[in-house]
Amino acid sequence: RMDSDRFFDALTRLIECRVARGAMRFSLHAARSVSGSALTLGAEGSGWNFAEARASIWEKVFARSGAKVSIPASESRIPLVFEFQA
Repeated sequence: RMDSDRFFDALTRLIECRVARGAMRFSLHAARSVSGSALTLGAEGSGWNFAEARASIWEKVFARSGAKVSIPASESRIPLVFEFQA
């Protein structure tokens, strides 16, 4: 289950951090997944890369809101998929 306040606060912080580093053109798509629901965040721009240590921190931040997210550090233009169990 999603803690929506916590999730959207973390999502806002993530987007603000990525914009400050040069990311742009964000898109957000909602869909049903096998285990519940999912949100996909896409972005383009030079600031979208995540160092491995930073990716780990964001995974923990989003886990507190009930979202499972995996952030590959090697991709520069990736959609992040947040999954929530029903």
